[in-house]
Amino acid sequence: MHYIGQISIFLVVFSFSFLESWGQPVRAPKLISEINTDDELIKMLGSSIPSEADKSVVQIFSMREKVIGHLMNLKGNDTIFMGTCLTNPDDYVIDTLNEGTAVTVEVAALYLISAIYYDNLVFATVPYLAGDADIRDSRYNTKKRKKRAWKSVEKWFHELQADGLKELRRRELSPLKFANMQFYGFNPTRKRAPSICLR
Repeated sequence: MHYIGQISIFLVVFSFSFLESWGQPVRAPKLISEINTDDELIKMLGSSIPSEADKSVVQIFSMREKVIGHLMNLKGNDTIFMGTCLTNPDDYVIDTLNEGTAVTVEVAALYLISAIYYDNLVFATVPYLAGDADIRDSRYNTKKRKKRAWKSVEKWFHELQADGLKELRRRELSPLKFANMQFYGFNPTRKRAPSICLR
């Protein structure tokens, strides 16, 4: 009899709990505005949903210098960047036979670090790495070039930590300077509206 009473109490409690939660809306995935940590935002660069990847680009860019360290952690991330706002569609064509035309999350991170330095999200037409000597070589984002780019950015980051962004701008020391590289269609005074990232 005592055992049956315990079961009855459990059923009453369970019923009230169920009725309280019944009809409650199912929690939706986090919106970009609800993401509270830099790490969560950086992960969104790898989103398979183009609009989410583009929104993360805009928000990361708005955070400026404080997010550069997190972007550095994306070195080696070969997830394809699915966003579209970092490219001029007329210049961006993925050639499946050419590894260098893919824009990966690590390349998007390299691009954003440079964008923060130039204070211009559209300072280049496409996130393709190239130097003066190899601008006509269409194997842009190869492992070799990414390695050169990261080596330069890592050296630059030490300078940033020591002297700050304002001083590096005064010295015209850009993130890719040590590698003598730049992104394709480099033009730090370009005025193409950043709102392209939210279309």
